[in-house]
Amino acid sequence: MKKVSEKNLSPNGKTHLKTYKDLERRLGETWQKLCQNVEKLNKKAIAKDRDELMLLLGECDYMIHEYEKCAKMQPKRKTR
Repeated sequence: MKKVSEKNLSPNGKTHLKTYKDLERRLGETWQKLCQNVEKLNKKAIAKDRDELMLLLGECDYMIHEYEKCAKMQPKRKTR
């Protein structure tokens, strides 16, 4: 994946990048908790972690749709 410089982004792009990084961090933390609880066989915690992961994945899906909608609205740059 190509790294994006935050300086080159529009205000909307900066918001999307910040949200993406936050979701990525939260997904990683929840995944680690889930793996630890599976090792401990803690059924209640597993169910809670699974629900949180599903919620975060839903937020990611929503973010993708919003990004695509914003990308369609922006005029394309002409290249020579």
